[in-house]
Amino acid sequence: MPSKFYFGTNTKRDLDRLSHIEIVKSAIVLSKQHPDVQFFVLPPDPLFGELKTLAAGSNVWIGSQNVTYTTGPNLTGEVSARLLSEVGSDLVMAGHAERRGLGEDGPLVGIQLRKLSDHKVNTLLCIGELEKTDDPKERLQVFKAQMEPLGAIPKNPLMIAYEPVWSIGQSGEAADPIYVAESIKLIRSVLIGLNRSGTAILYGGSVQEENAPFYSVICDGLFVGRSAWVENGFKTVFEAAYKSRSKA
Repeated sequence: MPSKFYFGTNTKRDLDRLSHIEIVKSAIVLSKQHPDVQFFVLPPDPLFGELKTLAAGSNVWIGSQNVTYTTGPNLTGEVSARLLSEVGSDLVMAGHAERRGLGEDGPLVGIQLRKLSDHKVNTLLCIGELEKTDDPKERLQVFKAQMEPLGAIPKNPLMIAYEPVWSIGQSGEAADPIYVAESIKLIRSVLIGLNRSGTAILYGGSVQEENAPFYSVICDGLFVGRSAWVENGFKTVFEAAYKSRSKA
């Protein structure tokens, strides 16, 4: 298991600029206090440059929420892996459930992973089952299918974000830590089969101050949503997680 702990968030379309600045400022302060933690923030593209400049010199990654899967003629509105690499995006997400819901699934995620690998960009691959199931075999099949593209690309810098789809979003249900631990064990077994046993696995899905201590001790990091976007939320959830992990 990686010794470093990862803690970060990806924001969404409607969060305002000032909120993003406050999140990154909070992450910068925490990074000075906790050099053993890799903090990261994945904002919408228009805020990348400003937040990257704000975080300069700190141990806070500023990354990107998506990368194009398109090939062929040059297209308006798409962002290439090459450009993300050139501007210094520290981490790029692929396969988020909301993007999969818009059609960026299966082979398209594989193309994204290949493009990021070609340009040696740190990648956060999101995976997770649509519906809650107590059958480990069903979950294992989902994880195998979603991670299958990794078998065809070189070992680029990679992390996995396990986000059960039924547990994310405003109406998401917080998953039982035992369920999460079982899923992470299944994911590790797939990674071993892909010869990627050292890959960090983060958990995301209705992570809050109350449950972060339970999740933090069974994974390599937390990928937090809405609870990190309110005043002091990023700091509060992190400190709850870190305190519990330190005692483990």
